[in-house]
Amino acid sequence: MSLRRVFVFALLLFVATSGFAALDLPSGINAEATGPGGAVVTWSASVVGSSEDDGGRPAHTVTCSPASLSTFPLGTTLVSCTGSEGSTGSFNVTVVDTTAPRLTLPRDFGVVTTAPSVVVTYSATANDLVSGSVAVVCTPPSGSTFAVGTTTVTCSASDTHGNTATDTFNIIVSPTPVNPENITAEATSPSGAIVNFDDSVGDDGDGRSGPGTCTPANGSVFPFGTTTVTCPNGTFTVTVVDTTGPRLQLPDSVSAVATSASGINVSFTATATDLVDGSVAVNCTPASGSLFAIGTTNVSCTATDSRSNSTTDSFPVVVTTNLPNITTEATGPGGAVVTFDGTCTPSSGSTFPIGTTTVNCTLGVFLVIVVDTTPPAITAPDLLTVEATSAAGAPVTFTATATDIVDGSVAVVCTPPSGSTFGFGESTATCTATDSRGNSSTATIGIEVFDTTAPVIASITATPNTIWPPNGNLVDVVLSVNVIEVVDPAPIVRIFDVTANEPITAADWSITGTLTVKLRADRDSHGPGRIYTLYVEAIDATGNRSTSTVTVTVPHDQNSSPVTATPTPSKRRSAGRG
Repeated sequence: MSLRRVFVFALLLFVATSGFAALDLPSGINAEATGPGGAVVTWSASVVGSSEDDGGRPAHTVTCSPASLSTFPLGTTLVSCTGSEGSTGSFNVTVVDTTAPRLTLPRDFGVVTTAPSVVVTYSATANDLVSGSVAVVCTPPSGSTFAVGTTTVTCSASDTHGNTATDTFNIIVSPTPVNPENITAEATSPSGAIVNFDDSVGDDGDGRSGPGTCTPANGSVFPFGTTTVTCPNGTFTVTVVDTTGPRLQLPDSVSAVATSASGINVSFTATATDLVDGSVAVNCTPASGSLFAIGTTNVSCTATDSRSNSTTDSFPVVVTTNLPNITTEATGPGGAVVTFDGTCTPSSGSTFPIGTTTVNCTLGVFLVIVVDTTPPAITAPDLLTVEATSAAGAPVTFTATATDIVDGSVAVVCTPPSGSTFGFGESTATCTATDSRGNSSTATIGIEVFDTTAPVIASITATPNTIWPPNGNLVDVVLSVNVIEVVDPAPIVRIFDVTANEPITAADWSITGTLTVKLRADRDSHGPGRIYTLYVEAIDATGNRSTSTVTVTVPHDQNSSPVTATPTPSKRRSAGRG
């Protein structure tokens, strides 16, 4: 453990043992508005990390403003809390409105007329939890002319926060009475449901629909099950069902402080109300009063009504420790040695494995969390310089290894891999090693492929290599040069100088092309013959240069034997392709 970590832990332990503490508050609460005033919001808050709760002394209390169970308006409200021992903290409560208005529309109904169309009025309303009564827009609107047949009316209502509800119903215009179709309605109370339907009986002789005389009447309370409605023009059924599950009331979350390494027994309240059955039992797993381990446990609760409609929801129980936790980096496969103050089990100086270990001390409990966030260390060359072997560059082999303080030797993947061909100049190979916990490291190998090998002039042939007669004329001589070059497929090959074993002037020779020259057919009449030495250079693309020579002879006479020339030094010339 680093000195800084030891100091921080000692400071926190001093705070815990000196009566100082901190507040355990929600990180923030989001709630749905239940009325124009906002929503009633509840939470729990406690003091943790204080020794004042030991020895039978009263536990510290927390006072918050606004208090839990207050009505919070729409928007964000800051809640400020103070512990009885002086600690402070705060969090935000945000109340939003995402619930659309509730539309109240007619059921499908019929209108009887002998005309091809009729003006029909209807009522459509909407109520919003926050905005109250809101306007409804229907197409076609009430009071429109409806033709014989079935017309679907689409209605929408939007509240002040942009939440929109849309629904439809049908208007059936017919020259004869039309019975309502069979109706299925959801129960709204233990008695069943109030059901409305169209019970008009047709033209009363003045072009108006007469009142109906159905039994049971329109707007009656229909019990559970199926009831036959008898009207003057026939019958239909109303079936009342209960498919709505109970409504659960659960805590948003429950926080508690562990009293031992095992955690703490936590109690909570969970209730449910059903539209038909009223209050119904709630079964939660784990149950209220169970032992909850340190950390976060999700509690799942289910309520079922008498008609087997179930609702399931959940909330977290967060159990924290009353001493500061320690998080440290693993130093080997076994984890890390961790030291701390106090009499504890496991004891200070123990080797803690990777993961979370609960430490039980005389002053309370805390967690030692050993993590591995250290990537492997890669061993690879920084720079490799390689001689080119072809025009493409050169194949380069290298070795890269990696060692991790926890998994040991780990694989290294390099791109391009060892043995790949690298082109001329500078390039890189990137090597990556990843341990079993996803920690990665990367190393870069610089690779430089160069060409320092000059072309090889294997042979030179001059045509002609003997000039006769020595009539003083300039004779064209052409060279054929065989050059071996591994890297550059087209090195520059050219004549760059001419000398002779006899004194000559610039007028005696002239380079006319890269491998062509004019030589004067002349020689000293008292000497053995003139020997011209032609100097040839080969230069590759990198500037590597090699030179060689070939001779052309002007003999003393036509039948004289060749003489050996001692060439004079050539003119100096710097290497280059220009």
